[in-house]
Amino acid sequence: MKLIFRMLVASLIMSLSVSAANVFAADSLNIYSARKEAIIKPILDDFTKETGIKVKLITGKDDALLTRIVKEGRNTPADILITTDAGRLHRAKEAEVTATFSSPLLEKNIPAHYRDSDKQWVGLSLRARPIMYVKGRIDPKELSTYEALADPKWKKRICIRQAKFIQPEGLLETGSKRAPLSFLLGLLGFTTIFLINIGSIPDYAWTDAVFPFTIGCVVLLILLYLMAQMMLKPESDALFVDGEIQSIQANEKPLWSTIGWFVGLLIGTAIFGFIIALTAFLFCFFTFRAHLKLSKTIIMTTLGICFMIFMGWILNREFPGGLLQFYISLPWPLR
Repeated sequence: MKLIFRMLVASLIMSLSVSAANVFAADSLNIYSARKEAIIKPILDDFTKETGIKVKLITGKDDALLTRIVKEGRNTPADILITTDAGRLHRAKEAEVTATFSSPLLEKNIPAHYRDSDKQWVGLSLRARPIMYVKGRIDPKELSTYEALADPKWKKRICIRQAKFIQPEGLLETGSKRAPLSFLLGLLGFTTIFLINIGSIPDYAWTDAVFPFTIGCVVLLILLYLMAQMMLKPESDALFVDGEIQSIQANEKPLWSTIGWFVGLLIGTAIFGFIIALTAFLFCFFTFRAHLKLSKTIIMTTLGICFMIFMGWILNREFPGGLLQFYISLPWPLR
């Protein structure tokens, strides 16, 4: 199996590097790999000896590497991305960071059903997913393929791992309790103050307090439940799985980055007013943090703003203004 993997990796690198060298006249190749360096480095060393092309290898977690390429955009130095499963290859294609290529060498060594139909990625190895059964209760002849397990006769008779992640939860990195607990405590404090402030609504306008009070109570109960879960469970629990912690850049601070987004919203509100600031916040968040396409970003931002305006209208509420509203008279809901 190791020999086959080495041969396929060599074929991939040879095929792509030759085309890259012809187009860019490069004397080096940049590879982002989720495979461990100890596994892939010997192959790359042999490749360098054979071709004279130097290989710059960057290793890390699949999602972190993909996020890095997306952030780098057209300026990314990456020539090849090697992941550990097809799910990440599909994500890379969906993120539009892959490019089509044509290689007789790859077509010869890798069957068509292990290559992307649009020629944007190829598979290098297979992962075994055996079906385990209890002897004496199941006839092995009844077991054939994964598709066959969808037969109604297997209803409530199959046990399968949770499909929440591409990989099992146990293989994903978890963060410490400090960051999520600190953030949760902040939300609890904000929600508590919110509920206390509702008490300032006059008795004759008690109907105005029903909706926000109900929402506040529901949010408070959810936050208290999450707090109890975080305090009782160990840091290795799946509850603390954090995709952002897989970043390979040591200077990245996911917690402070998240807080920075909300600080920016507060500053924007103080200057331009809540609705204008929220519009800019949602557009930037969906674009740069969620990496949505422009069309989806516009739709999601519009829906979010429409929801806020509708709630303000139905509750007869004014949105917080900023310096802009102090100097310029704007119509509702911008005032």
